[in-house]
Amino acid sequence: MKSERHEGFRGRLDPGGQVLLVSPHVNIGFAATGPGEDLYSPVIKEADRLGFVELVRRAQELTESVRTGSINASDLQGATLTLTNIGAFEATGGTPFVIPGQVAMVCSGSVLDRPRYPGGNGQDAPLARRKSLPLKLVFDHRPFNGSHAAGFLRTIKHNLETMDLKKLIG
Repeated sequence: MKSERHEGFRGRLDPGGQVLLVSPHVNIGFAATGPGEDLYSPVIKEADRLGFVELVRRAQELTESVRTGSINASDLQGATLTLTNIGAFEATGGTPFVIPGQVAMVCSGSVLDRPRYPGGNGQDAPLARRKSLPLKLVFDHRPFNGSHAAGFLRTIKHNLETMDLKKLIG
């Protein structure tokens, strides 16, 4: 999960918005709906130190505390990157904004069936239906350019495509 190549995406901007402060850990914020349809962004602190099962368990705990209105203020601070899933509402796209102080947000849409060539080159493979997950990365251009952001998104894509859930859940 933690990548030195993309360490800036573990950063926050200083209060003046001029200096990128890189965290030694990945602190993942995620969107969760609370009472009255209010939106919160609880934070899984030091997510890079957690295994997959522990990461899921912590996300469930934080989501439950948001839903019941018992979330602590400290659990809403310190994210280095925030994830949002508008796919939960059957949406395929949207443009979230970067939370002040953070440098990026990753947004996923609904899983779609799309025509794809399984081999990737389209020459010898028949066209087939494949699942596709729309991802969008919004980022602050002060610490990054489009090339940095595209590389980070490619890494996320690669990790999702090659992950072995059986190994992750042991």
